[in-house]
Amino acid sequence: MLKEEVIDHLQKARKLVEDPRHWIKGRFKVKLNGDYGYCMLGALGEVSIDLKDTQVNAAAVYAISSAVQQKTRQETISEFNDSGQTTHEQMLQVFDLAIEMVRTSDTGIVL
Repeated sequence: MLKEEVIDHLQKARKLVEDPRHWIKGRFKVKLNGDYGYCMLGALGEVSIDLKDTQVNAAAVYAISSAVQQKTRQETISEFNDSGQTTHEQMLQVFDLAIEMVRTSDTGIVL
């Protein structure tokens, strides 16, 4: 799988939670006034629905998990997302770090 596919996947998931009104804690997906809110994993899952290669989502989850562990004291994506201490800005920073980590990896292929 190409790293561009993983970057695209991460960017699409980030876009779903870019608006603070669409980012939630404690659940994957919630209907909010005709629209949806997502946690980080819920956003990744939502954009993976149409994927032909499920390894793209797995690589994106791995990148987010690595970014969470590098940037925070939490060990899991859910722990970070759902923490009362985590702000919307911090969550977006983790997405950005994950995207940058994939973008600057040594190979064009993510394993």
